Amino acid sequence: MRYGYWVGELPYKGLAVFSTLPDVRLEKLDWPGKDKIMFLPVRINDAVTLVGVWTFKPYCEVFGDYLTDIEMMLDEPCLIMMGDFNSNVMFDKLHRKGKTWGACLDRLSPLGFVDAYHFMKKEEQGGESTPTFFLYRHLDRPYHLDHCLTRPENIKDFKVDTLYKWLNLSDHLPIILDIEDPLGPPHPLYPPLLSDVTEGNNSGG
Repeated sequence: MRYGYWVGELPYKGLAVFSTLPDVRLEKLDWPGKDKIMFLPVRINDAVTLVGVWTFKPYCEVFGDYLTDIEMMLDEPCLIMMGDFNSNVMFDKLHRKGKTWGACLDRLSPLGFVDAYHFMKKEEQGGESTPTFFLYRHLDRPYHLDHCLTRPENIKDFKVDTLYKWLNLSDHLPIILDIEDPLGPPHPLYPPLLSDVTEGNNSGG
């Protein structure tokens, strides 16, 4: 990939972080947790650290283990973890105590991290009015499973692209973050689109 990076065991199923702009410099980071292949940490223009995310079963439990792996990196000031987490507090009862989505958020909160959607919309976890995923692409099976975790000072704007034309390509909708770029004007980041390059019919959890 000319302007990006790809991880995955198959050429048609994986996670990519890339830019269509040649002046955006991407550097893949040699972070711990490489055994968890669907996490892709990348430095953008030597200023922003983006971790692309696509979790598989048991979803938030895998993310919790990844947080342990990268604990020493969580103090980076402009760190964004974004993508398809396949997680929501409504599924916490399905997961081990201390390994739930709520537990992951509680772990990150003292470090200053927020979920950008909930921060901007002022909605409670589990009470989201806007879905990001439709089970089997059925509009009557909506869930909010895609997230962007970062610090409030990095957030200029955040939205879910609710144009349902995206369901022709994936069972997820794009989530879009505009960041306060320390090197210049805000740039939109679209990791969920990248993580959803390969389609799946995940039920969430």
